[in-house]
Amino acid sequence: MREGREAAVPKLAGALTDAERRACLPVLKSWRPIVRDRWDDRHVPVRAALRLAGVGCRTGAAAAARWLSAGDLWWAGGDPALVAEALGHRDPEWLGRVAHRLAERRTVAEGAYPLISRLVHAAGCEPPTTDGVVLGWKLDVPTRGTTIRDSLRDDPFLTVMVPRLLEVPEACSDFQYSWSGEPGWPAALAGLAEEGRLGRDMLIDGCLSRLLPGGRPGVLKGFLALLTALDLTEDERAAHTLTWVRMLPDAHPLVAARAQEMLAGLDDAGRLETEHLVEASEAALFRPEKKLVRAQLSMLDKAMKRQRSRTDELLRVAAEAFGHEEHSLQERALALVVRHRKHASGTALAGLPASAGRSAPPRPSPGRRCGTPPTVARWSRPEAFRGTRTAPSRSAPCSPPTIPSGAPAGAGAAGGVLRTPSPSCPGTGRSSRHACCCPSGTWPSPTNSARAHPYCPRWPRRAARPGPRHIFCWRTASARGARRSSCSPWTRCSHWPPAVSSTRPGSARASPS
Repeated sequence: MREGREAAVPKLAGALTDAERRACLPVLKSWRPIVRDRWDDRHVPVRAALRLAGVGCRTGAAAAARWLSAGDLWWAGGDPALVAEALGHRDPEWLGRVAHRLAERRTVAEGAYPLISRLVHAAGCEPPTTDGVVLGWKLDVPTRGTTIRDSLRDDPFLTVMVPRLLEVPEACSDFQYSWSGEPGWPAALAGLAEEGRLGRDMLIDGCLSRLLPGGRPGVLKGFLALLTALDLTEDERAAHTLTWVRMLPDAHPLVAARAQEMLAGLDDAGRLETEHLVEASEAALFRPEKKLVRAQLSMLDKAMKRQRSRTDELLRVAAEAFGHEEHSLQERALALVVRHRKHASGTALAGLPASAGRSAPPRPSPGRRCGTPPTVARWSRPEAFRGTRTAPSRSAPCSPPTIPSGAPAGAGAAGGVLRTPSPSCPGTGRSSRHACCCPSGTWPSPTNSARAHPYCPRWPRRAARPGPRHIFCWRTASARGARRSSCSPWTRCSHWPPAVSSTRPGSARASPS
């Protein structure tokens, strides 16, 4: 040991009796402080030899595992075959206990897998399946000069490690990758399942159990790749219908999209119950991802076309999308309801206004285009779904607006009336891009950009909230010029109707009265 001859230690330690081992142990312990303080390369072989001698003289399994995993001796490394040789004369049951003790030490279990596997082979016991051992097993699979599938085919721990591999966090983070000549882990596991070496149901259940609670995108992509490689049959998809439904409310968008795809395939095959479709739609229609909501509305459209008897139930679910924060999705849902209302019963149509009113969020503060658009609000009236819609009056223009108390000076002067849209304006059936009417009853020209006003009851369905094109407004004038802010009824905009006359910003401070 003093000479650092590591290869000679196992043979000497194996010839000792238990009494001789106990006598040598205090001497070996006294060497540890001496070696611990030496960092030169000459003492590295001495550390490795001391590690072998100490574990060979230990009589207890827990003590042997502590000696092997000690920090001052672990970094010296050593050949696992020499450690197994130094312990080869021990009882197999004792070797198995040492292997499990090492596996329970999280800091060294991953790096100690080669030694643990040798001890397990020597003991003939079941391998430990702690997280560190599973990660070490995965890293120990040879990939150079062969494929993962060929390496796993003859692995003695295959059936024990793979189920745990699907449960250990971060173990499958590289499943999404493949390279030239190597299709990757998903293809290897799916191929071994086809050969009968792995259970197909075990792989599917393990994959879905990791996708359901979510996690890091890299890990989820790996499990989605495994799900793609398994290529589930229609019966296997139908057996996990509830799992697909439960993925929709809170799962990662990639996982939710895959679950939606599975449910759509089952519905096309006629194997999706109406209650499951309703539950999935209620979860998907209020997700923030527009792509998922559009796909769910398309699924409802196809389901109602395919089976008219489901219209009453599915139409009520589609009407709940009126409360979505995105206006384009609200109007898509409205178009779906209008398209299928002729196939619905009177009772179902009578409940649609209540669904629309219950699901619509409150109107936000001015300057943000949220809430229920006027088109949806108009159709939420009961008579709209009975086919009798009252046409707006074109003969009665809205009354001239009252100048607010906070309007700037000169707003009510002749030729400079502030064209503020009146909330009571019926819209007069004009195009939605003309958002308001002026006090004289005539419509302003498109160049007036009155559509930018957030209070208009004819808010355009494609217009966004006031953008940089027409928000060059000012509430107060300052020496540095106008500051940008959102339009409000008492501020003047550079794109506001030309009839408004005002002084240049910065010439005088605007009075709030």
